[in-house]
Amino acid sequence: MELILLLITSGIPGFYTYYALSSKNTIYFNTDNKNIILSFFSIISILIFLLILSLFSGINNVNDLFENLTFTKISLSLIVTSLIVVLLTELVYPLLLDLYNTSTNISRTRKNISSTDTLPIHIKRYENENYQIIVFIKDFENNLIDSGLLTSYSRKQNRNIIIQSLDKKTMNFMLDNVEDNDTYIDFENNVKLEYKYVPTIMFQS
Repeated sequence: MELILLLITSGIPGFYTYYALSSKNTIYFNTDNKNIILSFFSIISILIFLLILSLFSGINNVNDLFENLTFTKISLSLIVTSLIVVLLTELVYPLLLDLYNTSTNISRTRKNISSTDTLPIHIKRYENENYQIIVFIKDFENNLIDSGLLTSYSRKQNRNIIIQSLDKKTMNFMLDNVEDNDTYIDFENNVKLEYKYVPTIMFQS
């Protein structure tokens, strides 16, 4: 039981890495890859913890290592592990992932394949603070279902959004200043989402 609790505790820094990188858009998670990514970073933090614990204990044998545990060794190992994980998360992982993405896109370009990105296109659009987004939700017969200003969204699926209704004057003002537009087709729900991008600078005094 002590061993299980120890491994769980030492894996906690992996949760920090997972959420820190995803919140900064360095990695993107969805239902399919969430557990894999989380497990990967947790395993790394556990391995770092075991290495630090081994150095503090002066023991290389794993069995002997867990037979000579003390509160002080565990606490110091967790503190050092957390510091190392923070440094890896803030400095090393973003650099490695950026190098990987760059090399991948170079390889894809050589093969005449379009570039890939860490984030889905809708997240890149939604999180671009240079624009306010007006959304028109229509069926495939072009009948308007709803419209308004995009105020919140799901990072996992393009169609899960919250929009705020606008009065006619505000809507017309925004539509008069549209700089770009996109249309996303949702075949699962038989609707299409028309996005109108209005520069945020238009609303700044």
